[in-house]
Amino acid sequence: MPTTFANGENYCNKFNYGHLASISDAFVNQFLTSYLQKTVVNKSEPVWTGGYSLFVPFGNTYEWSWTDDNTFDYKNFENGDDSAYTDQVSITINPSTGTWNSNANSNKYAILCEMYKN
Repeated sequence: MPTTFANGENYCNKFNYGHLASISDAFVNQFLTSYLQKTVVNKSEPVWTGGYSLFVPFGNTYEWSWTDDNTFDYKNFENGDDSAYTDQVSITINPSTGTWNSNANSNKYAILCEMYKN
């Protein structure tokens, strides 16, 4: 059921070490894209990941971060549009292409959770 970014993260947090999924490299991006292509009904509808825009006070700027605090080193934004310009946007992945877009946190999309085993 489609949900906002915050509600999606809260839902994922109910699971053992759960968060919206972080994408650390091209391999993980391709793995998740393949998974989504097999499981998502509407492949043109974005899916929330754990990427969000974070305000950095000492630089008076915004940067991308992951909800699970993994390092944000890899990017796969559509058309190279990777600017984090407000704290009200987060990252979705396109199930058809694996490319990312920034979308308003209030938009409602499917979610992609990750869980770690302790």
